Amino acid sequence: MADDSPFPDPPRPPDFLLPAASRPYRRPAFWTHGAWVYFEEQKPTVWAVHRHAAHVQVWLVFDGAECTARWRTGPTNSWVDHKIPARHVWIVPHDTEHALEWNREADLLVFFVELDWVRAVTGEQIVHPSLEPLSRYSEVTPVIGELCRLFRGQCHTPGPANTQVFAGLGSALIGQLLVTHFAPRRAATRPQGLVLPRTLLADLRAFIEANLHEKLSLTLLARRAGLSPSYFGQMFKAAIGLSPLAFVIECRVLRARTLLQTGRFTVKEVAHDVGFSDQHQMDHHFMRLLENTPSSYRPRNIARILPHNSRKSPRRDEP
Repeated sequence: MADDSPFPDPPRPPDFLLPAASRPYRRPAFWTHGAWVYFEEQKPTVWAVHRHAAHVQVWLVFDGAECTARWRTGPTNSWVDHKIPARHVWIVPHDTEHALEWNREADLLVFFVELDWVRAVTGEQIVHPSLEPLSRYSEVTPVIGELCRLFRGQCHTPGPANTQVFAGLGSALIGQLLVTHFAPRRAATRPQGLVLPRTLLADLRAFIEANLHEKLSLTLLARRAGLSPSYFGQMFKAAIGLSPLAFVIECRVLRARTLLQTGRFTVKEVAHDVGFSDQHQMDHHFMRLLENTPSSYRPRNIARILPHNSRKSPRRDEP
């Protein structure tokens, strides 16, 4: 970021290790609230053995990546080697020696997160390395998938980064990743009576997805689960991290986004089909969850591409 910025970056810690530039220009490790962020369409390279004394490192590895990670762990502080598949999240606690061999060009996003900020956001400390599919995070918090999509698009944008845009995206994404990382532990510490069986939770998810066009009230969902509305609401939030109705709204927004991206339906048609009362309500929730309007997801000039009678209302079983 330029020196005359009204919000200058703090000095970059001396223990940062970045690979050799893979372009004529270097993508910066730029500052966002509580973390530094490095992103790149990364070419094959090697990160030598190193550690970060005051930062947790969070790696997001996307499609096409082939890499091998090493880190020290356990009472004997011995080395372990792991292949990191595409679409995984690798979290390295502070002061943990680690290394990475990156074997194939692919998109990469790395956060260097301040320890105080981790505690402030989650109330927890990260003490063990973690390697989990990205889908585990996005299933609990669907907006993580959307934020990753936006970041990946920016990885391919030529020239210097728009640091103000990335600061907002980066802060939102790392915050959601960290909160979601601890969600299973928090659910496990609740009384056993507040745990929904996985089979019942899967049935509820499937029921919601298949009936987004219907009025999905708390009472209806509780009846489906065979529980009282108040008790069901507590159990569902303990398992998912959202209230039942908030989860329904997220599902509607993500379903609407998918339909809009096909370019086959108007915004009004999609709003009706996914269960919003009107287009204004859908606009409100798109801006709240995705920070974009529904119309921004439609291909441009679609009205001139498709005749009016070809834009049939979306079928309930369409993806």
